[in-house]
Amino acid sequence: IRSRRGCSQSPGSPCPDHHGHGATRGRGGRDPFVFHSTQTLIRENRAVFTDEKFDALLTGLFEFLEAPLETLAPEKVQDVKAQILATVKLLLKKERDSFQPHVARGLEALVATRSAYDSRTHIVSGLELLAAELVTIGDAPEMVMTMTKLLGDSADSTTGGCRCLSMGLHILKEVLEKREGYVPSEGELGQLAGLAGRCLESAESGSVPPTMAMTGEISLRGRVTAVGGIKEKLIGALRAGVKTVLLPAQNRKDVKDLPQEVKDGLEILHVSHIWEAVRLVWPESQWPGLEHYAAIESRL
Repeated sequence: IRSRRGCSQSPGSPCPDHHGHGATRGRGGRDPFVFHSTQTLIRENRAVFTDEKFDALLTGLFEFLEAPLETLAPEKVQDVKAQILATVKLLLKKERDSFQPHVARGLEALVATRSAYDSRTHIVSGLELLAAELVTIGDAPEMVMTMTKLLGDSADSTTGGCRCLSMGLHILKEVLEKREGYVPSEGELGQLAGLAGRCLESAESGSVPPTMAMTGEISLRGRVTAVGGIKEKLIGALRAGVKTVLLPAQNRKDVKDLPQEVKDGLEILHVSHIWEAVRLVWPESQWPGLEHYAAIESRL
C-alpha cells in the first residue's frame, strides 16, 4: 500500500508480503500504534488500494485477529485486537464494495477470535458489533452456509468451542433479523435449530448452570413443543440435584400431576421458543425478545 504522497507505509504497518499474504514489517502487529497509523492513512484517504493490495491487507488483518499473540500480556492482546477491529471497520466504511466478497471470511475470523474470550470482556462487544455490520452487506445464503458448515463440522465441546458456537448463533440470528428479503430453506432452519440445541445441551462449557435442566422438542421455526414423560423426568431431575427446569409451555398442564415434593423442590419455567430458553440460561445474552418473534417468523 502506498500513500498518495508516493511513499511506502511506515515500518511495522500491515502490508502484503512477497507471497501476497497478510504480514507485517518490524514489530509484526504487536503494537496498537501500528494499526493507529494504518487507520490514519485510510481515514485521510492517503492509502491507494489495488484489488490485490486490499485483499492482502484484509487477509492479514483477519489472520492477526485470529492469532493468539502469545508473546504479549493478555491485556495487551485485547488492546491490539481492538485496534485490528477498528481498522477493519474503517476499511468497511471506506471500501464497502471491495469488502463485500470478504464477508464470509471475516465472519469466520470473528467466530475463531471469540473462542479466547468470555462474554464479560470488552473485545466480545466489538466482535458482535462488527458482525452486525458485516451481515448487512454479505450474501445471506453464503453467510448461513458458512456458519452452519463451520459450526456443524465442529464437535468441540470445550469452553472455546462453546464460545465459537455462541458467536456463530449470534451471527445467524443477526442474518435472520436484518436481512428481511432472505427466506431460509427448511434445511437451513433445521440446521439452525440443531445448533441452538447443541448450545443449550453443552455441559462442558460452564455456561449452563449444573443445577438447571430442560426438556422439549424444537421445531424448524425454533418453537419449543410438548414432550412426554414430564413426571418421570422431573422426579429424576430433583433426585439429581437440579433446582430449575425449563419446560415447553404446552406441557404446563402436566405440572399439576406432579408430586407436591417435586413442585416444592423445583423452580419450573415454561418457554415456547428457543430464544426464550437461551435468554433464561444466559440472561446477559442479546437475543431477540418476544416482540421480535412474529416479525422474524413472518419471513420464515
